[in-house]
Amino acid sequence: MRAIEREFDLRRVTPSIEVQRHALTKGEIEEGLRTGVPSTR
Repeated sequence: MRAIEREFDLRRVTPSIEVQRHALTKGEIEEGLRTGVPSTR
């Protein structure tokens, strides 16, 4: 993936393993929609 970023002069993104905050799971999103209370994560 990094080679593609370099080859096409794309913006470099931080590898997901190095990111402190991960995206919500599908279940967390659905629960938030159902209850109206956003996830605390």
